Amino acid sequence: MVKLQGLYIILKLRGIPAFSTEFVHANLHPDLVSGFLTAISHFARELHADKQKDINLIKREDFVIMIEDGNKTFGALIADFDDKDARATLKRVIGLFEEEFDKNLDEFGINTLVFESFKDVVVKEFGSLLVNPFYFPKLIKTDENIPRDPPIDKILPLIDGEKNLNEIAYAATLPVEEVCQAISILESKNFVELRIKIEELDIFSTTDKATEAFSRETKYHRKIIDKFGDKGIDILYALDGKKDLKEIEKELQMPFNDLLKIIIYLLEERFITWIELYPIMRQMTPDQVIALTSDSQEQALAFTLMNICDGTYPLSSISRKLELSRGEIRRFLKRFRNNVRWIVKKI
Repeated sequence: MVKLQGLYIILKLRGIPAFSTEFVHANLHPDLVSGFLTAISHFARELHADKQKDINLIKREDFVIMIEDGNKTFGALIADFDDKDARATLKRVIGLFEEEFDKNLDEFGINTLVFESFKDVVVKEFGSLLVNPFYFPKLIKTDENIPRDPPIDKILPLIDGEKNLNEIAYAATLPVEEVCQAISILESKNFVELRIKIEELDIFSTTDKATEAFSRETKYHRKIIDKFGDKGIDILYALDGKKDLKEIEKELQMPFNDLLKIIIYLLEERFITWIELYPIMRQMTPDQVIALTSDSQEQALAFTLMNICDGTYPLSSISRKLELSRGEIRRFLKRFRNNVRWIVKKI
């Protein structure tokens, strides 16, 4: 999952910032960013005056600036790597900005207050990239100022600090992307806080960013080694998207609390991401089920899982619905061998 740092929308003709917002505290002045990008753009055009192409990416070892063009503005999104979903959202946000403020852009002077309301649009559009579906939201204040719209109204009663966003989406029968957008709006206005809960049965896989960390010459590799020694890199190699943390703890013979500290760091730095499993169970006849288990309760569970496990629902939601641990369900489904398949999705 890409880590976003800041968004800047800049007037093309005047090279000055119309709108900016930071997703993390970076303390970058918008005028500095706009001046830098405008200068780079002019330099590129002078260097290749015969080519009508604008720069769309500036890359350094530890961050990138994605750039997308509009009609009257261009947008710059600072992140840790070039991501197609983030870039597509950037392009869409520029279009929405110009559509909403078209007249203001022609008359724009130095007053940026007119554009401040656009922050809600930005937070909503980038919501699924800002908020991980495995985070647990908790309400920290409730009053009449909570933004009102149908998704928020639907999820508010479900925000109890015990359900993650995937589970809230399942309970509210809403797409998880829509729930992430709603939660990102509530978080931006300090109505909720997001917590990370990591359990022994969680499964993780490395991101594209981690690919660079495997090379000894990179800054990312040195940073992990300086912080955790070889154990940090060993864990990266072990996170294959198949083994849960309990299995990795046993494989690396590492105390779980030590493993947890490294996992939290790797997660916050976007070197790893959660894996969600979606089981698919083939329909079986009663005779086939009885051949695998003679226990009547297990037979009933098998038929219940056949109705639920169609690839639509994640294991975490099935676990909550049946009040069984993910480990219990996985072990039970393993007994059905080729009658069960797993869809693996990076979150």
